[in-house]
Amino acid sequence: LNIDSFIVSDVFDFILTFTDVSTLDSVIVPVLSHFVENIYIYNMKFWRVLEELFGEDRHALNQSPIFLAFAEHHVDSDNVPRRVVEVRVLAYSNIEDGRPWGLDSYRCSNVMCQAPAYNILFYPHGKQWFGQQWLKTKVRIHCLKCNMKEKHVPCPGWIHSAKTQNYRCVWYHWPLTINQKHDIGIIRYIRYLIVILRAMCCQCRCSYDCSVDIIAFIQLQLHLCRAFLRFVGWMIQCNSMMWHNLNMYSQ
Repeated sequence: LNIDSFIVSDVFDFILTFTDVSTLDSVIVPVLSHFVENIYIYNMKFWRVLEELFGEDRHALNQSPIFLAFAEHHVDSDNVPRRVVEVRVLAYSNIEDGRPWGLDSYRCSNVMCQAPAYNILFYPHGKQWFGQQWLKTKVRIHCLKCNMKEKHVPCPGWIHSAKTQNYRCVWYHWPLTINQKHDIGIIRYIRYLIVILRAMCCQCRCSYDCSVDIIAFIQLQLHLCRAFLRFVGWMIQCNSMMWHNLNMYSQ
């Protein structure tokens, strides 16, 4: 049973939870009390309140990413009201603490390693952007387990900057798709394939490890697919900017 099904079936108005296992009540409770107060007394929107309160309080948001499932009412083109369920995560980007772009589930992109974020070092790489464009800053990744290094790693396009004064506050939809998990190094089904390949190669009587070439080929294909998806995203962004500029000139 998905947790957002309680919102779809209108059992609860919203569901809010902290995704980390360690939170300090003295830091979280005051902000959480203002969150409930602004919703039920001042009738403010769920996501706006969450961005304003937890987004502005860096210490509270740095405790743990926040999961929020809620419903909003929209009016479509036929003037028919619709109830739209949103599931988002609000997080604090802390590279020094191993959470680039607020992602504590980051993994090494080496399919033979898949080390979690606490075994990876992250550094800002290249030009550092600040203010509203801070997400353009790329990072350098160094895995301490397999010693793999990656440079010029951009922020995934599905991560958005929150509307707060704190420029390290981000949000993204949940749950993540398979392609989004690939962007942060999570490729679990490839790990299962590796186990199967190695088991098959154990049955082979030759002295050469047949799975090495196959695994290397799979890893290369994954990197090519990720590069292609980034290129497509860049083309879509350029196309939308071009149409926006043409509409401005036509007006």
